[in-house]
Amino acid sequence: MLDPFVLRAILGIFFASLSVPISVIMLLRGSLFITPEISHAALGGAALGVLMETFFPGLGDPFPLVLIFCVATSIFVCRMGKGEQQSLGMMLSVSLAVSVTLYAVIRTYLPIDKRMVVDGYLIGDLLLLSDTTV
Repeated sequence: MLDPFVLRAILGIFFASLSVPISVIMLLRGSLFITPEISHAALGGAALGVLMETFFPGLGDPFPLVLIFCVATSIFVCRMGKGEQQSLGMMLSVSLAVSVTLYAVIRTYLPIDKRMVVDGYLIGDLLLLSDTTV
């Protein structure tokens, strides 16, 4: 039961069960597209974090920068899209385009081994998690 693989699977089930009530709230609010937008913002933050780690090797894991980037993007979208539904959709589209563009541009300048680290944030896998991540 205390095998790390089982603990990671249980943790994944826990987070997956949280997605249902959050999705219902977002659907009723009319901003269902915010979830994929924030995940794409994570790609931009991961690319920026890995690029900074490439130039400054002592920085460590890029995950804190990913969290900061996601939270900042969600706050930005919610603040700027407060008016009407159309402005929220426009801000979601703009921030999605900026995040994905940042990811694509930075990814072209990264070495191959660092690209795999960035793409690890795109493709979720239980085997990619380490004990320090959990």
